[in-house]
Amino acid sequence: MTHRARGLLVRQRTMAACAFRAHLAEYGVIVPQGRYRVDALIAKQDEIREDLPEDACFALDALVGQLDALNQQIDGIDIRLAEIHKTNSICRLLATIPGIGPITATAFAATIPDPSAFRSGREFVAWLGLNSPMYRGRLLR
Repeated sequence: MTHRARGLLVRQRTMAACAFRAHLAEYGVIVPQGRYRVDALIAKQDEIREDLPEDACFALDALVGQLDALNQQIDGIDIRLAEIHKTNSICRLLATIPGIGPITATAFAATIPDPSAFRSGREFVAWLGLNSPMYRGRLLR
């Protein structure tokens, strides 16, 4: 449940950042894609405000407030997931795999049933739905 809540908040943050970029584009301020570029622009928004109407500044303030609140909520969930990660031996073991961090490890440990239920790695991959179906040794098309 924690991971789904985090995913929802991340999607909402992306939507708010895109709205922020779109509203600024209406006034000729082009912001490249990416969360950190939007965050950098928010940090220096005083320079931009001089060229914008008062109503636009009011709307942008609402979006900036929403982005700040979402960032705080996501950071809070990340801290909680890091705590879970530190106390769970399976999560720590999973994190030894390159590319697997605390969020992925805790999501994996929360989602996957007992790993001993799978006879092989192939069976596990099939359970995840990541493999192509096989029929008499040939791939189905």
